[in-house]
Amino acid sequence: MAHSLEVRCPLVDQDVMNFAASLPGSMKLRGLTTKFLLRRMSKELLPRPILTRSKQGFGLPIDRWMREDLAPLSR
Repeated sequence: MAHSLEVRCPLVDQDVMNFAASLPGSMKLRGLTTKFLLRRMSKELLPRPILTRSKQGFGLPIDRWMREDLAPLSR
């Protein structure tokens, strides 16, 4: 992919996946809290609103690119 943007999730790294697979379920999930261990480890580093917020996607401004930046190329 010489000229494209590739988005990768760091939690999909093979070593991270192998480590996570070796952990007991109680360290990965507590009640309805997912990524429990990751959140607990990050507790001292991140503000509470970040640790407790809902999952969100990664959006690209494709509409703006097509109307503005790439418009001259489509004419």
